[in-house]
Amino acid sequence: MNSDHEGCHPYRTISPLTTAGVFPLVNGRVVFQAGPDQTGEQIGLVRIGGHIEPGESPWDCACREAMEEASVCVTPLDAPVTYCLDTDTPEVAPWSDMTPQPLHCSATSQIFLGTSADAPKPSSETRGLILLSPSDLRSLTETEHTLASLAERGSEILLRDPSEQDHLYT
Repeated sequence: MNSDHEGCHPYRTISPLTTAGVFPLVNGRVVFQAGPDQTGEQIGLVRIGGHIEPGESPWDCACREAMEEASVCVTPLDAPVTYCLDTDTPEVAPWSDMTPQPLHCSATSQIFLGTSADAPKPSSETRGLILLSPSDLRSLTETEHTLASLAERGSEILLRDPSEQDHLYT
């Protein structure tokens, strides 16, 4: 995607950013990837996003990754507040003149909020998508969950290969 895309706005690039992501909101739920953890042995929640390509702004990267990973075109939502990790890089602040406002920033990454009317579909880049309601997200901070327990709560789980359901839910 480029900055001419309907859902994407020009955004100035700040070095040394290397990654960007987005939390897409679809029908009141936040879309996450179902991806492997660092050991590759368990499936976890992974934000939509990836590496910024040369000449690409962080927001453009987030738009492209949302389309590549979840088949959704996102429109930006300004975050009500930006959570920044402490950094010695003066280029990271201030955020007041940036559009859209990121939700999270660090010296190397920005994460945005977005909305989409598109129905998410797992792409070839991901094993599946998990759509979580605000109460599901809150529950994740209080209780350990499996994909099966999230599905029991009403979370929507979209697997690229539905035959993996029994294996991934255990």
